[in-house]
Amino acid sequence: MTPEQLPATFQRNLRYWRKAKPMTIRALAESLGTSDSAIVNWESGKTSPTLTTVVKIAQALGITPEALLMDSTPSIQGVPLATAG
Repeated sequence: MTPEQLPATFQRNLRYWRKAKPMTIRALAESLGTSDSAIVNWESGKTSPTLTTVVKIAQALGITPEALLMDSTPSIQGVPLATAG
């Protein structure tokens, strides 16, 4: 993965996992001790969090940091959502 791919991959996966949990922007921001606008900026690709913050986001969402950073089809517990019941 190149640095240019990281923001788009991260923003897509962050939005996906936040909604899949489901967690509001405000709830995620509060769990991280940050602002709602920081979450909005990360999801829109305007800014990117530090890798330390990526780890904290993953912990708050109950996923691995790799799930936020890897360019692959997201799944929950190894089951692609398209086939999950």
